[in-house]
Amino acid sequence: DLAHGELVADLERQRPGAGFTVHTPRGTVRAIGTRFVVTAAADQSWAAVRVQHGKVRATDDAGHVRDVERFGAWHLGAAPDVGDHRD
Repeated sequence: DLAHGELVADLERQRPGAGFTVHTPRGTVRAIGTRFVVTAAADQSWAAVRVQHGKVRATDDAGHVRDVERFGAWHLGAAPDVGDHRD
């Protein structure tokens, strides 16, 4: 769980059915072999995911699901612009 702050994950490809999930107060992000950043606001009003390579599936607290691919970003809740972060 990531209540607030930032988590950077660089994962090897996972076996089918496995994966890595980050839970925030505003939703969850699940990855299978990717590099991504999840940020959660200290006041729990928003979270965001930025994908640097690979793809993640993010679900916000309202149940909306989005696949976020390389160089993409998605805000879960009311978030400031996290922009397009290219390495």
